[in-house]
Amino acid sequence: MRNFLIISAAMASIFSFWAPSEASNNSISGGAILLKPVDARAFALKETIGADRNQISAFAINPAALLSLQSGQVSLMHERGLTDDSFNQILVGSPFSLGAWGMGISYYNGGDFVFSDGSTVRQVNAQTDYVVALGYSFSLRSVDLGITGKYLYSELIEKEHAQAPAFDFGTAKSINMNLRAYGSVQNIGPKLKYDQHGDPLPTSLRTGLAWFLPVNPPTSLFFDLPYYLYEKKLTAAVGAELWMGPLALRGGYKSGIDLGGFSIGAGFKLGQFDLNYGFGFINDLDSQHVVSISGKFGGKSNQTTLTLRHEPNWYQSRWVATP
Repeated sequence: MRNFLIISAAMASIFSFWAPSEASNNSISGGAILLKPVDARAFALKETIGADRNQISAFAINPAALLSLQSGQVSLMHERGLTDDSFNQILVGSPFSLGAWGMGISYYNGGDFVFSDGSTVRQVNAQTDYVVALGYSFSLRSVDLGITGKYLYSELIEKEHAQAPAFDFGTAKSINMNLRAYGSVQNIGPKLKYDQHGDPLPTSLRTGLAWFLPVNPPTSLFFDLPYYLYEKKLTAAVGAELWMGPLALRGGYKSGIDLGGFSIGAGFKLGQFDLNYGFGFINDLDSQHVVSISGKFGGKSNQTTLTLRHEPNWYQSRWVATP
């Protein structure tokens, strides 16, 4: 535990030293593709899964989570919007003799629209974003360490181009069989600049706990404290998951976002299939719905998941296979 605290403190010091002085309360981060939700379960738990174990989705929040993978996992996502936009993503991770590795590729297409510059009228693509990420995790004196390197490329109306590298750093420590802690720094990098205008990346400093209670029925509690650098905003989030036989009940709360701070969800096991559902408000009129359907094949070596997500303006489908 002492090693974990020392490493986490060192990460925080480096993070504070690196933080640009021009950050202000009115700053707004760019690179929104880096903030896409992970999956239905994480959505219901308000993405408090940085200290979770054996979940490839935790890689997106804490690269050190890769080392907790018990086998290879791959996640494929396709999202199609009602406004002709789409989002596609693949996550792959696996343990190996020297630690664990992970890779992610994301692609966002904003769809086409009619653009006029005063002299000509033509159809152009609104926005195209790409993110390529490569992560590695290893153990140092019983503390899991991880690093992810990212490359973000963005294009607006087929004219303005921007690109930026980014890095995630993470630590995780299993305090005992039931308690696990983590700390991570996400999206460290230069501004995403279109021509002369640039927006900072959504850099954040996070820490949290996962408490796997030794009770019956099985219950897990998740705690998260994300700090958003450029908004200078500290929030707190909590998630809970309770399994009663084949049924799981989930809920989460994140401070600082009014009605949208609450989320709930459920999971159901039916033979070789799992069904997960998450629900959360956006505001007084709109809400978010997440449904996940998973099925196993090939014994315990493989798992495939299909996720359909509905929000006010778009749909998303997701497939996850865990060999």
